Amino acid sequence: MGMDTGNIADWLGKSIDCACGQRHEVPIRRVVIEHGALRAAADYVRERGWSDVALVADKRTLEAAGQRLETLLTEAGCSVARTVLPPDELGDVIADERSIVQAMLNLRDGTAAVLAVGSGTIHDVVRFVCSRTGKAFVSVPTAASVDGFSSVGAPLIIQGFKQSHSGLCARGDLCRSRRARQAPRELTAAGFGDMLGKATSLATGSSAPSYKRSITASCAPI
Repeated sequence: MGMDTGNIADWLGKSIDCACGQRHEVPIRRVVIEHGALRAAADYVRERGWSDVALVADKRTLEAAGQRLETLLTEAGCSVARTVLPPDELGDVIADERSIVQAMLNLRDGTAAVLAVGSGTIHDVVRFVCSRTGKAFVSVPTAASVDGFSSVGAPLIIQGFKQSHSGLCARGDLCRSRRARQAPRELTAAGFGDMLGKATSLATGSSAPSYKRSITASCAPI
């Protein structure tokens, strides 16, 4: 591939001819993981020429980063439509029909991009909404709670059942490192578990062909 795989910037916005025979596209244009990521997010929106954006958060992530980001966007001359997703009766924000509709209702005709400010659930809602409305998706994580902030998959709760739907990859991932470190420990633990699960799943998948052969051999008729 002729790329330094240790440098994230080498992958951004590139088309990669892979050894698997396929060409892979990387739609992400900007990755920032540092103290000044919120200002970097506002700068990125301005650089892209997006003068009308939506911001989706919940009550906690609005306080943690959303209000500050909204101020920075406004100072950059951007019009911001804010959506605060409500919790359910147990106090949890769920990526369900209610949250999806709430996020869609606050989109304006001129909205160019939607910024997801929060953890995995808010990102799942926004990436699905953006994929169905043609808006750009920008990721602003507030906790290291999942390993899929740039994923195209959106796990949603539809009529009480969890389903995986296709979504949209983020154009940019901009995470305020100090805020992620200050997130509740259970969220960080969830993200660590997500990473462990991915590693074991990949290992299982790679060993599946040989495992299938051994099962087939053991079941061969005598």
